[in-house]
Amino acid sequence: MSSTEIGNLKPKDLAVYDNDAYFMISTRETPCFVPEDAFAILLSYMEQRQDKEYLFYNSRGNRLNTMYFSRMMKIYTQMADIPSYSAESLRSTCGVIMYAYGADSKQVTLQMAD
Repeated sequence: MSSTEIGNLKPKDLAVYDNDAYFMISTRETPCFVPEDAFAILLSYMEQRQDKEYLFYNSRGNRLNTMYFSRMMKIYTQMADIPSYSAESLRSTCGVIMYAYGADSKQVTLQMAD
């Protein structure tokens, strides 16, 4: 998912089917699968979040924008004492890893589409 897609998520976009979680993103043809470990973290977050329009929000209750994600990536890479990288490079690496684990071009394209 792109930073823009994540920032635009609303609680109603999350769907659970047969114990699998997906985000229903209007600009994508297929739902975006949420891995089990990420879903567990998301459930914990949702238990404590305030009732706001967007799933993820800033201190003013507004949706997160791409600049916010960029700043957070810089902060967390510094805290982890690892080289700084962008959310876009992390997303691109995800695509490479999908290929490495046997995903075909169509599967990668569907997951990486904005």
